[in-house]
Formats: sequence, C-alpha cells, structure tokens
Amino acid sequence: MVNVMNEDIATWWKLLKKGNIAYGLNEPLVFYRRYKNSKTSSKIKNATYRWELYRKVEKLSLLKSIYYFLHYIFYGIVKRI
Repeated sequence: MVNVMNEDIATWWKLLKKGNIAYGLNEPLVFYRRYKNSKTSSKIKNATYRWELYRKVEKLSLLKSIYYFLHYIFYGIVKRI
C-alpha cells in the first residue's frame, strides 16, 4: 500500500468492488483537527496520494486514471463552493 491514509480508501474500494453496499450517515462520527504538517493539510499532497492510488494500487490505465482524477478534482472544487 502507498500509505495509511490511502489504505483506508483502498480497503473501501475493495469492499465495494465485491458487491457490498455502503450507506452514508447524516451525522458526524468523529471531529478532528488538521495540523499544518499533516497528510491532509496540503491539497497537492492529497491529489498526489489519490493519483498514486489510481495508478499503483488500482493499477488503472493512464486514460482511466486521468478520467477519475478529473472527477476527483471537479467534485473537490464543487464541495468547496
């Protein structure tokens, strides 16, 4: 695996690929703070981790990786607006 943060995402992807169903909750399960040097503090680091997941963990082709990465960026921007 690439790192701990990506292991969680990769584990969820594997579970969903097997046909399991996941439902979102309308309440927060945990509250946390982001620190300056944390893995999630930098948008560039997050994007790099996501790209590594697509290419190294999921072993997607370049075109599929670009397709999913563009969706990741689009929905990240929509979430911030």
